[in-house]
Amino acid sequence: FGSLLSVAVDDIAVWKKASDQRLVEAGKVRFDVAILPLLLGRIELGDARIANAHVDVDHFASAGSDTSVLDGVLDDRGLVDPDRVVDVVFASLNGIFEALQASPAHRLGIENLTVAAADTGVLSAITISSATFDGTELARLQMSIEGSSDLGSFGLTGNATQAGDRIASVNLDLSIS
Repeated sequence: FGSLLSVAVDDIAVWKKASDQRLVEAGKVRFDVAILPLLLGRIELGDARIANAHVDVDHFASAGSDTSVLDGVLDDRGLVDPDRVVDVVFASLNGIFEALQASPAHRLGIENLTVAAADTGVLSAITISSATFDGTELARLQMSIEGSSDLGSFGLTGNATQAGDRIASVNLDLSIS
């Protein structure tokens, strides 16, 4: 990848233009940029780190949808459906693989990220105190997440491997306190 330039941006926000709603705020975003491609007029991003961020998922959902952020995993009675959770987890892992493979960025670090949703009676916010997604090995993703929610503290570590365009294996260790 060659020489890298690190770029840090403080206090950024992404707004929904039509309603002036803040979708994402971040205290700091740092990412690496490859120098040679930049000199040739191309931007190739390297590893990224996000700190002190807040995401309001309800504003994302309201952009053309009336559904709650939890609707994908709840059954008709409003209870968490384990089969739906598995589908969401595998789809999310595929999305992370695609994102890490589509660019030279192979690592994503997160510190102090709050993901907030309207109080659904189940879960209104998740705070990620630290998370690392490492895709430096081909077709292998390592992850480590520590955080808390309305329901308590949690830790998630593990890895996933990909064969072609599907998840071949997932090994996760979840601790909840």
